Amino acid sequence: LNHSDNNSHSITSNIVSNASLDSDKNYFIYIPTIGLDYTNLAKTKFQNLYSLSTTPFLSKPFVSMALAVDKDGHLLSSSNLSGIRLFSKKGILIDSFIPNTPSARGLQQSTFVSAFRDNKQRIWHVNFNELYFYDENKRVFKKIDTKNQFPLYGIFTQTGKILIANFNGIAELTETANGHFDAKILDNLPKEKPHTILFEDHDNHLWSSYDATSIRIYDLKNNYNLVKELAITGVITGFWHQPQSSFVWMCSQNGLYKIDKTNWQSTVYTESAGLPSRAINAMQADKKGNLWLGTSKGLAKFDLSVNKAHAYNLVDGISDLNVNMYASTQAPDGTLYFGTSNGITYFHPDKITPLSISARPTITNMLINDQEAKQQICIETGATNISEIKHLELPYDKNTLSFTFSAMEYSDPMNCTFQYKMEGIDKDWVQSGTQNFTRYANLKAGTYRFLLKAANSDGIWNDTPSVLQITIIPPFYRTWWFLSLMALAFIALAWYSYRLYWQRKYRIIQLQLEKEIALNTERQRIAADMHDDIGSDLSALNLKAEMIRHKAKAGLPLDVDITNLVDFTRDIAKKVREVIWTVNARHDSLSSIINYFDHYADEFFDPTPIVVRTSLPPTIPKVDINGEARKILLMCYKEALNNLYKHAQATEVRIDFGVENNQFSVSVADDGKGFDPSVLTQFSADSNGLTHMPVRMKAIGGDCQIQTSPKGTILVFSLPI
Repeated sequence: LNHSDNNSHSITSNIVSNASLDSDKNYFIYIPTIGLDYTNLAKTKFQNLYSLSTTPFLSKPFVSMALAVDKDGHLLSSSNLSGIRLFSKKGILIDSFIPNTPSARGLQQSTFVSAFRDNKQRIWHVNFNELYFYDENKRVFKKIDTKNQFPLYGIFTQTGKILIANFNGIAELTETANGHFDAKILDNLPKEKPHTILFEDHDNHLWSSYDATSIRIYDLKNNYNLVKELAITGVITGFWHQPQSSFVWMCSQNGLYKIDKTNWQSTVYTESAGLPSRAINAMQADKKGNLWLGTSKGLAKFDLSVNKAHAYNLVDGISDLNVNMYASTQAPDGTLYFGTSNGITYFHPDKITPLSISARPTITNMLINDQEAKQQICIETGATNISEIKHLELPYDKNTLSFTFSAMEYSDPMNCTFQYKMEGIDKDWVQSGTQNFTRYANLKAGTYRFLLKAANSDGIWNDTPSVLQITIIPPFYRTWWFLSLMALAFIALAWYSYRLYWQRKYRIIQLQLEKEIALNTERQRIAADMHDDIGSDLSALNLKAEMIRHKAKAGLPLDVDITNLVDFTRDIAKKVREVIWTVNARHDSLSSIINYFDHYADEFFDPTPIVVRTSLPPTIPKVDINGEARKILLMCYKEALNNLYKHAQATEVRIDFGVENNQFSVSVADDGKGFDPSVLTQFSADSNGLTHMPVRMKAIGGDCQIQTSPKGTILVFSLPI
C-alpha cells in the first residue's frame, strides 16, 4: 500500500507508524499527525503498474495507452509523450524506449493509440500518422512508410494479412523480399471517409467503423464484398465474437452492443445493466466468456448469462477510473491488462472474488410526519435507539413514516445496496440500489413489518433482514365499540327510512286523489265556461244566420250582415282557442305562457297603428302554472290590452316579461293619455274593468299594480312561481 496523488482511496501518506490486521482482513493504519486509515485487504482485487522508473518512490504515474504482450509474456506499453516501456510478468520495468535518447532504438514517436501482434514475433504500433513494428527478438523498432495514409488502427488476420485502417480507406501491408513493406489501399472499399477500427470474426468477416456513422462488414474470402452495413453511430472501441454462436459483441461510447448475425438485430446495454458508464473505451473477453470493460468511470465485468455488469472502482484497487481508448490486452495465461490515466491495472479473472464480509442492515433514523421524531420506545424491550427498537406503537395521526438506513460494512459503504419491503403495503421487495431512504405516507391503522436487507459493495447479500414492527392505533371511530354503535344507528335509520317511505307513498296516493278531484272540478269549470261564453255566442251566431237567410229571401242587401257574421265567427273561434289553451296541460309551463302572451299581443295590435315592443327574461325557469291561474292572468292581460287600445290613444306599447325572486311578472306600459286615478277606488262604468283586475289577481295569490299619468299608464301583473 502506498500513497498516490491521483487516487483518493490510497493511504493518506507513505509515512506510517503503526498498523494492525483483524480476522476479517480489516487493515488499520496509523498516520502520524493525520489520523487512522482503514481498508479491507480482501476488497483490493487488482494490481497496478504506476512507475516509469526502477525506483518506485521517486517515479511519477504515467498515462498508459497502446498495450501488447510479447512472446515471453512481457508487457509493452505506450505512455503518453514518454515513449514505450517494457514490463516483466511481475510488473518490473525492464526496458524503456524513449525517442530522441540513446534508448530509442529506432523509435521516433512518443505516443501510440493501438497495438497488435503478428505471427512473426512483431508487435505493431499505430498512431494517427505513423506506423512502427517492434522486433521482439532484437528489441528494436522499425518505422514503416505509409505514404501519407494516416493509419488509425491495425489487425493481423487469420489468413496472415496485415490490414491498416486509414483516413482514406483500408490498406493491406505486404512484406517484400528485402524486408520492406508496401501499403496498398484496397480499391474496392470506400476511400472518401476514414475507417477507425478493424475486427475479424470467426466467419472471416471484416468489421469496420466507417466514419463513426455506420458499421460495414466485408467478406475477407470474397474480395472484400460488402456483407452488411449497420446504421450504428458513435466511436467504436472493440469487438468480440462469442464462440460457437452468431453473436458479435461491440463496445462503443454509446454502450455495449450485442449483434445477432442471423438477423442483424442489436441490443444495447448501458447503465441500467450495471455499467458504471456507457462510454466504453476498451474490452477483453476472459477464458470463461465474461466481458471485461474499461469505461470512463471504472472497470466492469459483464456476465453474459444474465446480461448484467458488476462495476469496480478505486476502492477495489484499480489505478484510475478512466481507461484509455483501445488500451487493453490479454496474456497467454489469461492475465488482463488495462491502460488508464494513472498507470496500468492488471489481474487474472479467476482470482477476482467477491468480498465475503456481509453487510448488516440497520435503520439509522426515522421521521414521523416528515419531522424529527421524539424519543421512541420499543414496547417489547424498552429500547430507545432506533437501530435496536423491534416494535413501535403510533397513534393514527402519526402515520407518515420515513426511514434512513445503512449497511454495517465499511470497505466501500457508498456502494452498498439495499432492498426493503413493508409487509402489508409492498407485494415484493423494493430494489433501492445505493439509495438509503424511503417514505411511506398515510399508513392505515393496522400492524406492519418493515424488512431491510443489504449487500456489500461486491453485491453479496445478507439474507437475514432487519425487522421493525409498527402498529398504527386506529382512531376512536374505527374501534369495535364505535362501529357497533354505528351499526345500531344504521338499523334505526333504516327503520325510519322505511317508515318515511310508506308515509310518502301514502301522501302520493292522497295527492293523486286530490288531483282527480281537482280534475273533475276543472272539467265542471270548463263546461260552465263553454256554456257561458261559447254557448251564448253560438246561439247568437245561429240567430244572425237565420236573419241573413230571411233577408236573402226578401232580396235585401247582405254585404254588411255577412261581414258582421264573419267577424263574429272569428271572435267565437278565438274564444274557443283561448278555452282550449287554458285547458291543455301542455301549456302549463311558464315558457309556454310567455310565448302565448307575446303572440297574442302581436296578433291583437297587428291591424292597428300601435307599435308593440316586447322584452323577454334572459332565462326562463322550468315551472308550471295551473289552468285556473292561467285563465285569470290571461283575462287580466286581455283586459289591459283592450283598454289600452280603446281608451289610451297610445302610439306605442311595451310589454316586459320578468322572472325575479320566485315571482313571474307581466308589465304592460303605453305612451297614451292616462286616466283619472280616482276610478280605481270605485266601481263604475268608467273604470273599464280596472277595479276588477286586482281582485282577480288576488284570488289566485297574485297582485296587480297600476300607475297612470298624462304620459301613459303601466299595469304590472305578478304571480308567485
